[in-house]
Amino acid sequence: MSEDLVNDQILDSIADNIIDKLDALDDEMWEFFNDVSSEYGLHPDDDHEKIIQIMIDKEFDKQSQ
Repeated sequence: MSEDLVNDQILDSIADNIIDKLDALDDEMWEFFNDVSSEYGLHPDDDHEKIIQIMIDKEFDKQSQ
């Protein structure tokens, strides 16, 4: 498997995990969502997708270290 394909699979897994936890109203994940929203000056309703993408990127970076 190419590294790009592996990275895509990891990103998909992270995205699924984040979205599942947000849908399940996981307090810790919503805290992360709100922290990202505040840190980047994004509105939770208007910028929902942008916030989730940043969360995915942050988690990917964390796992890559």
